[in-house]
Amino acid sequence: MEAISTLVRVGLPNYLSNLPIPETVGGWFSLRVGDWVRLIPFGAAVGGLSYLSLKGLAAAPGVGPAIQVGFRKRNNSTIVAGCYIHFLFPPSRSGAPQ
Repeated sequence: MEAISTLVRVGLPNYLSNLPIPETVGGWFSLRVGDWVRLIPFGAAVGGLSYLSLKGLAAAPGVGPAIQVGFRKRNNSTIVAGCYIHFLFPPSRSGAPQ
C-alpha cells in the first residue's frame, strides 16, 4: 500500500510537472520532437480514459441513447463521431429564450 501511496503522492506529481506542456497556444508549435515523444504516454492515457468514460456513459440508461447517436460502427470498430449537446440537454419547454 505504501508503494501506491508514494506513486500517487510523489511520482505522479513529479511526472506531470516535468511534462513539456506550453502555457500558450503558440507554444505547441515550438515543441521539439523529443517533447512530443514525452507527451505521447500522457496523451494516450487521457485519450484512453476519455474513450472508456464515453463507452461507460453510453451504457447508462439515462444518458446512453443520446451518446450512442454519436457512435457509429465501421468495419467492426467503433469510431466516435461526436456527441451533440442538444441531445444531452434538450431545450426547455417553458418558453424561455434560447
